[in-house]
Amino acid sequence: MNRYEKSISILYSAMNLLHQHCPEFAEALVEVAKNRRYLAVNKKHLRGQWRQDAILVEEINLKLI
Repeated sequence: MNRYEKSISILYSAMNLLHQHCPEFAEALVEVAKNRRYLAVNKKHLRGQWRQDAILVEEINLKLI
């Protein structure tokens, strides 16, 4: 199990303890989506233009933070 899979597992465990209307629940969902995308890029499930776009979007997001 790699680090993205572990992160997804931990986030789902934490989400079971949170109420669905809690802001932290929404943040956890976003983090799960990010980790799933990273996992797909890492396992080369996203290829060609889709993979490049994913990397470009993440670079832009990191510059905004």
